[in-house]
Amino acid sequence: MTDTMFDPEMLEDRETPDSAPRRRAFTGSLLIAGRDDDMSGALRVAELLARRDRVSAHVVVPVSPLPSTVSLLTGIDADALNEALRQEQLTRVRQRVHQTVGRSAHFGVSAELGSAARAVGATARARDAALILVSLGAPGAPERAATEDAALLETRTAGVPVLAIPNDHHALPRRALVAMDFGKASVRAARAALLMLADNGTLALAHVEPDLDFREMGKEGLGAIYAEGVGALFRRLVQLLGATGDIEVETTVVRGNPASALLELASRDAYDLIAAGSRSAPWPDLDPAGSVSAALLRGAECAVLIAPPLPERP
Repeated sequence: MTDTMFDPEMLEDRETPDSAPRRRAFTGSLLIAGRDDDMSGALRVAELLARRDRVSAHVVVPVSPLPSTVSLLTGIDADALNEALRQEQLTRVRQRVHQTVGRSAHFGVSAELGSAARAVGATARARDAALILVSLGAPGAPERAATEDAALLETRTAGVPVLAIPNDHHALPRRALVAMDFGKASVRAARAALLMLADNGTLALAHVEPDLDFREMGKEGLGAIYAEGVGALFRRLVQLLGATGDIEVETTVVRGNPASALLELASRDAYDLIAAGSRSAPWPDLDPAGSVSAALLRGAECAVLIAPPLPERP
């Protein structure tokens, strides 16, 4: 989540016109990032979104170049070896896509030499991606930590919302919980979560207030000001989001540790998507381990969407 609180400027809508569009839909392309053996959930959800919103979906798989010593030992040109490796990976990815979603006209596939962050970031910018989908291992599964780290890496470098989705998911979420601190990133997360929802879904906007007893502190007035301010921000945010009539929008305020309180709420009320803003992006040298968004990703039993703030105006 961002570190800017209750600044009305943060609610400025810079992605859509003042009048919200009537049709809920992503307007940019969808990008699926991962390996050929661990992206079935992301592929199925991307297919549903691509068909609904009439947008393209593209699968990009990074391929680590072979060490230069391999070329020396085999006597084969390094570029030729790497290209053969890329083509082999590309064939496997195409097969995986066809097995999961069929021969969909919505999907393109590429395998790119280089690090995951560089390959995915460059492809997202080139294709004007509106959302990146990555796989999320099941809680307790051996691959869970690696998939969490991969999702966090994408949120730090790609500059667009990232959806980490378990492989057993095969439908769009119906109940989304959004962590709101009313900064740019959390507003962007709320908008992306709204676009993710299936028809007749529920969008719950949740703010975690400080665990302080204003009455005990002799600051009842401050407590009233805080409550009224949060209520006004919620009202403005709901108006800004412009949810269509089939979506129910709820607002709630909880207390306690932000990540713990939100994870408990998500589990108790059976949300199938948790969304939050990240501190800042792109910011590759930032360790996000202590952030609320990272804690939500590491503790969630459902899909998690993390959105960076929009770039600053020049």
